[in-house]
Order: sequence, then structure tokens, then C-alpha cells
Amino acid sequence: MNQSTSATHDLVHTAGIRWEMVPAWASRAEQVSSIDWFRLAGDPRAELIKANPNRQVWRVQLDDVGVFAKVYLPGGWRDHVRCLFRGSEASLEWQAGLYAESQGIPCARHVACGLMSLGQKRIAGVLITEEVADSISLTQAWLAQSELTDRAAQRSNKAALIEAVADLLTCCHEHRFCHRDMHPHNVLISPASTDGKQKEVRALLLDLYDASCDRAVDDELAANNLADLNQWFQQHASQSDRLRFLKSCLRLRGDGQPPSPEATRTWASRIGTATQQRSLLLCAKRDRRILKRGTYFGLLNLPDGWRATVVLRSRNRDVFPKPINPDRSLDEWNTLLRNIGPARERLATGSVELGSMPCLLRQIEGQAGKRGFLAGQRLLNRNLPCVRPIAILQKRKGLFGCQSVVIHERRPRLQSFNDLLANPEGASGSWGIPAWRTQWLESIGRLIALATLRGVAWMQPESAFEMFACSEEEADGPRALFEYPAGLRFVSGVDEGNGSAVVASLVGWMSTFEQVTPEDGAILTQAFSRRMGNH
Repeated sequence: MNQSTSATHDLVHTAGIRWEMVPAWASRAEQVSSIDWFRLAGDPRAELIKANPNRQVWRVQLDDVGVFAKVYLPGGWRDHVRCLFRGSEASLEWQAGLYAESQGIPCARHVACGLMSLGQKRIAGVLITEEVADSISLTQAWLAQSELTDRAAQRSNKAALIEAVADLLTCCHEHRFCHRDMHPHNVLISPASTDGKQKEVRALLLDLYDASCDRAVDDELAANNLADLNQWFQQHASQSDRLRFLKSCLRLRGDGQPPSPEATRTWASRIGTATQQRSLLLCAKRDRRILKRGTYFGLLNLPDGWRATVVLRSRNRDVFPKPINPDRSLDEWNTLLRNIGPARERLATGSVELGSMPCLLRQIEGQAGKRGFLAGQRLLNRNLPCVRPIAILQKRKGLFGCQSVVIHERRPRLQSFNDLLANPEGASGSWGIPAWRTQWLESIGRLIALATLRGVAWMQPESAFEMFACSEEEADGPRALFEYPAGLRFVSGVDEGNGSAVVASLVGWMSTFEQVTPEDGAILTQAFSRRMGNH
């Protein structure tokens, strides 16, 4: 082992891994080199946290310390080209971590980086960071405070979280460091007290592989950082909390004085625009992964020529409507789908028990089933509520034909808008309750507006007639969601005219029902207009 007096030293492993470590870990070099970091699946000390085809994150318990190992595996030709020009992602994140620590930027401590050549200029890498004891993600910390019944403690602890994250961002930007994937899962924070007593908290950064180091952070980059956080907090924080966070950031970014109303409005507008742009780009990126193997989806070859795309994990499980089906491995899905029945050609639309969970099964000819499955997943990528599609089975019929079987969750208290208008005194009778009828209409108007703002448009406005349903699972009353989305297109901007046409068409269709009054149409229209005006 060759050691030096520089900030790091090298360790050449006999298996071909070249290690670089911080000096404090020199005594652990033999322990680190004794582990096969690229084959952790059979190691009892290792626990898989998350994985995709090119990257795995493991928690590994060494003799006296816990670490996280991020294993980078060479992927397709895009990853190969990126590696040729930028270097290994493990090495990039290692350098970003060393820079952050040298500038005093709070982050998980990077202690070792190992690279192994696989020939043909393909490189596998592993990055090791120390576990931060008694810490949780910003997502978990914020949601925990939102569940407190003590309002004073909730406000106090949320204020502490806001100040800690604002301090972190200010420190990064002052030291020419920009985290370009600043979502709350990448911010680690010591948990706030839940016993009513405010506790000091500190925020740290994770996942620095795409960070920009030693470059000035201008207003545009700073707004992008805030926009990345804002995408999640729009769903989970009040407008006053988000405004308080913005003012804290501007106060720390400036001279320590509270920002002027004009500066606050300017930054709020800038962040709103950046949030929308970056949200649409992120959604488009997620859309491209829907039918591919990865963290959230898996592919199966089944008997009789059937192929299946299945949902392995539900993204954003805390977002309405919360999934009722558990996360499943590919092996579990394989067992469940094989047990549905060998003669899938004879399966009909209806209810089915899938591993003791109630599901709805729809058999569709042609590519309509695939389009519906994709539309449902794209809505979920945009945090738009819908009945979750969890699997699609397809089989070719002839040269160009196709048969599809789409499996959805079966929501226990769901009523379609079309059925409600046709039979207002039906199972729930909610149309006869004035407050609930208003909630139905306002919820549908807001949902159309949200869809419009998030790049969803209707092929034909009249295709929305039978698209909406309302769930009565919420204690405060019904909420609207998409039932079986069809006739949707996903665009890279906001087509407000299309949303207005959908509302006008929907109101006109509602007027054909005897129990619908002009005031009902006005409620839906006003809810749409208010949400569009407040974006």
C-alpha cells in the first residue's frame, strides 16, 4: 500500500480495484479491500436499499461503522460515451464530495472510491460514504411534522426545518457549489423533536454525482435548486410555508435583512416558471422509462406467447390516491400472473383477486390497452390522481393485431361521474348532499386545471365525459381522479385553450341531465378558472 501526505492516498487491490481513500480510513484499508463490493448480494453484512440497471445502493455494516456503498455498473452505449468524456460517475461523485467537504458544505462524508477496469474502456466503480447516525430524509422529516396534533410544535419544528435547509442552500451557493438534483430525498436531516420541544436540526446533501463544483451560482441556477424542492413541496406544504422558506433563502442570500416585497414577487415568479419547466422535463424523462426494466417496472415472458409489463414499486406512495397494492418483486409477479389462468384469451373484464388484493381486469383489443396503461403511468408521473394501472399483458394476434389485458387497482369507494349523474340516488347518494356535490364539481374543475398546467391535453374535449370518478375514501368528502384515461396527449407546455374547451364541453354535457342546474356548471367552471389563475 502506497501512502502519501496528500488529502487522499491510493490502494491497489489484487482483484483489480484501484482505491482512493481519505487518510482517516487508512487503518480500514484491509477491511475495505476484503469485501467484494461488486457482488454484495450474498454478503450477510449488506442490505440492498435501491437499484436500477446501472446503479445499486447498499448499506454495509463494517466492524464498527455502517456505510453506504453506491455501486456503478457500466450500462449501454450512452453510459459508455458519457464515461469516455466525463469519467466514471463514481469518480465524479467522489471529487464532488471532496470539494464540498473542503468548503465546509454539509454532506454525507465520502471516505473511499474504487474503480475497476472491465476492458474496452468500460469502468465499474464503487463510492463509499459514512452513515449519518439518527438521520432521516427531508421528506420523512417534513411528513412527520405534518402529522403532529400539537399545532405550536408543528409550526416550531417546521420553522427549524425551513431554516436548516435554507442555511444549506446558502452555504452551497456561497461556495460555488450547485446540486443539480435537489429533491427532498437527497437532503438528509436530523429528525426534529415530536414532543413539543424545538430541537436544533442540520441538513446535509446526498447524491452529488451531478453536482457543479467551483462555478459561480447565478440567480438562474439558484432558482432551479429552489424549483427542484418546490416540485415536491407544492404537494405537501402550504403556500405560507413555501413563502417562509423563500424569504429565509433570500434573507440569507442577501445582506441578512428581510427581502422586499418586490424581490419576493420576482423570485416567486422565477421559481414558478422554473418549477413548471423542470417538472415537465422530469416527467418526460420518467415517461421514457415506463416500459423498461428498472426500479419501478419489470418485464416478464409468460406462457402462450404473452408478455407483461408490471409495476414493481409505486412512486410517491403518500400521494392521493395511496396505492392499495404492495410493492412486488419480479418473481412474485411471475407467480401471480401465471396463476390467473393459462387460457388468458378467455379472460373477461371484471374483478379478480391478485394475491388477496382486489383488482380490476380489462381485456382490450389492439393497442388501446397499451395506450391506456401508458396514460395512467404518465398521469402518476405528474402527480395527477388516477386509478393505478399495475400491470399490462399483451399477445400478438396475426401480423399487426394485438390483445391486451390491463390490470388496475380496485378502489373500494369509487363512483364514476357518468354513473353519478345517471343515477344520483345510487349507492352513495352523494349528489343529494349539497356540500358533497360542490366538492365533486370543484374537485373535477381543479383536476382539469392541474392536468392542463402539467402538460396534459385531450385529443377531443368530449373524450372527458366518462373519464372522471370520485373517491369517497377521504374523511373530508369526495375527491376527483381519473378512472380510465383515454384520448389524452402529453405535451411540453400549457394549452390553456384545450383545458377551457374540456370544461365547456363537460358543462354542456352535464346540462343534459335533469338534476344538474346552471349553478353546478358555474361551480365547476369557477374552480377551473381559480386554479389556472393561481398557478
